Amino acid sequence: MGLENNDSQMLKHISEQVTNAIRLVLKSSVIGIYLTGSAVLGDWHYGKSDIDFTVVVNNSISKENVALLGKQIKPLEFKCQNVKLEIQYIPILILGKCKEEVEPILAYHDKKHSMSYFNFSPVTWYSLKKYGIVIWGKPVDELNLKTTEDELSSYVYENINTYWTTWVTSASKVFSVKGIGSFTDWAVEWCVCGISRMYYTLHEKDITSKRGAVEYMMDKVPQEYQQILKEAQSIRLGNRKKFYSSRVDRRKDIIKFMNYVIELCQCYKQEGISAWCKGY
Repeated sequence: MGLENNDSQMLKHISEQVTNAIRLVLKSSVIGIYLTGSAVLGDWHYGKSDIDFTVVVNNSISKENVALLGKQIKPLEFKCQNVKLEIQYIPILILGKCKEEVEPILAYHDKKHSMSYFNFSPVTWYSLKKYGIVIWGKPVDELNLKTTEDELSSYVYENINTYWTTWVTSASKVFSVKGIGSFTDWAVEWCVCGISRMYYTLHEKDITSKRGAVEYMMDKVPQEYQQILKEAQSIRLGNRKKFYSSRVDRRKDIIKFMNYVIELCQCYKQEGISAWCKGY
């Protein structure tokens, strides 16, 4: 599942520009700049996907340099057009830790730098350790990044029981914000692909892209869920082919699929792999 040549060239060009901008400001404080996310999982699409950068630094970044980074990165993102940049700056001493152990870190998200825990999670650590691509600096294996499959699975299980359970509960109320939002193409891709990635990680103890997760699920779930999976994949790939004539029916299938997968994940965690398999 590789990138199209045009996407690959665009990704390389933008990554080099971002790297040069960061190094211009932070200079010798930078230990390494790495790609993570969809870009390293072979599922990056220009105009649809974020570009995720992890910048490992020697220490915290001064307010003066935060301002200088903003003057470099925000115009660059605007210039790139249709590309959203996500950057986190991680001091080497807290790399791989959980957010409960540390203060918020500097991150660039939604066109601004701020202190937050954005993308500060075992998913990012695992993505960096196993799939991270060095744009500049120290090789990933020299970062001594300690993260385990069990930490990844525990984080994903918690995410299912907090974020995703709350999401589907709210979306089930048709006149709620998420209920109305669940009629959109965005919701199909976000929910079906997102919950499929959770399932994949719990079952395989690994991470995959949105596209990879949907393809995986097509081989796992009953026939009644194939239609919503095909719809999500079509939207993800930018195809015009539709598998529903009714957005009402499509919304019902999103919620039904999410509840089904959440139940399977909870069953797996509570009773083990044998109970998981009974779902098929």
